[in-house]
Amino acid sequence: YRRVARLPAPATEPVELGTYFADLRRLATFDLHPVDPGLVGVLDPAQLQQVVLNLVRNAREAGADNVWISVEREAGAVAIRVRDDGPGLTAENQAQALLPFWTTKDGGSGLGLPLCREILELHGGSLSLESSGDRGLIVTCRLPADT
Repeated sequence: YRRVARLPAPATEPVELGTYFADLRRLATFDLHPVDPGLVGVLDPAQLQQVVLNLVRNAREAGADNVWISVEREAGAVAIRVRDDGPGLTAENQAQALLPFWTTKDGGSGLGLPLCREILELHGGSLSLESSGDRGLIVTCRLPADT
């Protein structure tokens, strides 16, 4: 995995997140909850783009018709939540989904979610998964906020 996923150190900068996510909607289809004006995250824009686009693509490939993204400040960090209405993951699959090379997709590499998690950790953040009721998944990405 380390050989495949050689990531450069993030080139972080303050990014106004409302504008950033509105721009990302040109590259992927998702609904964006209103973002507080002036909410700034400290991140590498290209690396976060890779994370968000991968999460939206994963949701669509899993069968989600709708994907929603919310961005908000929480306890000195920025929480980015990607929610979908797909089939979700069982508790057992959630525990394994972040392991390199583990996948539920035919022909999948099992590198997408571990790579997303690694990108976020290199930013000083984290990635977590949780069920969204009867259907769907919520992926929460946490990043440092610009204080």
